[in-house]
Amino acid sequence: MRGFDYYTGVRFSGFAPGVGDALLSGGRYDGLVERYGGPPRRAAGFAIDVERVALALREAAGADVPAATRAGVLVAGDPEAAAALAAALRRAGARAVCRLDERAASDEALLAEAAREELGRALVASRGGARWLGGRTVGRALLARVLDGDRGAALDLLGETSGSG
Repeated sequence: MRGFDYYTGVRFSGFAPGVGDALLSGGRYDGLVERYGGPPRRAAGFAIDVERVALALREAAGADVPAATRAGVLVAGDPEAAAALAAALRRAGARAVCRLDERAASDEALLAEAAREELGRALVASRGGARWLGGRTVGRALLARVLDGDRGAALDLLGETSGSG
């Protein structure tokens, strides 16, 4: 029960092997349109998590998906830099959630947010570079290769475990 009190009947979720959460979820919500000033209508619908569907397809195809790619990463910091880095990581096949809120957040708050999103780690991007939470910086050359679409560089970045990149 996820707390969506607008549902009026059946709720459902769809799962696939190799993916730890629902690929889709939805249900019946007859009173929703009326709640927002519209006429009474019967309704049903669902939402699809595209990143989870892509992971399920890779798993079904037997693709070698590195653990660092499956776990995902929260990308925060400067909104433009974070959006560009998250997009580059997604193009490489990684799960990347971009935090576009410009308000500064502590490392602890970002780690808590990453945990809520079921992400393994968090990166803070700036116009001049990026750093993993915990202080490790990402080397400019590696970051430039990731932003240029180099999948190997993106996987190298996601596989970093210690030291500077």
